[in-house]
Amino acid sequence: MQTSRAFFLMGKLIEFDRSTVIFEKPKRKETEDYITGRVRMSQSADPKLTRTSFQKGLDDLKDSLIEMSRKAEEAVELAVDGYRSRDPNKCQAVFELERQTNEDERAIDEIAIDLLAMQQPVAVDLRFITACMKINADLERVGDQAVNIAQRALNAITLPVTSLPIDVERMGTTVGGMIRRALDAFVSGDADLADAVRAWMTSWTASTSTATRPWFAR
Repeated sequence: MQTSRAFFLMGKLIEFDRSTVIFEKPKRKETEDYITGRVRMSQSADPKLTRTSFQKGLDDLKDSLIEMSRKAEEAVELAVDGYRSRDPNKCQAVFELERQTNEDERAIDEIAIDLLAMQQPVAVDLRFITACMKINADLERVGDQAVNIAQRALNAITLPVTSLPIDVERMGTTVGGMIRRALDAFVSGDADLADAVRAWMTSWTASTSTATRPWFAR
């Protein structure tokens, strides 16, 4: 049974592979230098410097998540506007934003993993990092849904306009507002705002389902 090993340097994941690869044929020069003894890990570090670096990492994680949220919200708005105006350029812009959010997702996961490896955080810091990783995945799925809307909008461009029982543009604006306020609640630690967003979502979902049920029952 093969086992795997990870090599970290200054809290950053350098290489992850099978044990035989790490110890016998490492792919990264940093790993090889450490395995062969050319470079030794420092056994001492300034705790204040380490904490300052860790705090900067938390700030970078938060800022990156806010920027990704902005792109996810913009993607939804563009997709809905592309559907409303039958504008293929806006739909194509959604595809580009989705590519960017995929890159952002990978970058945010890397920051989070580096932070977890650097100081093995506990309590508040640990909850913050794991929450960021979950929100990161959720925002990436928002981008995927925006792509689905844009793709369907492109497919519908040549079809006759159909009357729907709901205001799609208003739905897009509402969803964007929910994304923005939900992240605001997380960043500011505002539990009341988070509860308000959740209640808003429950009420809005119920009213939308009521409006569309007769249309789907045709």
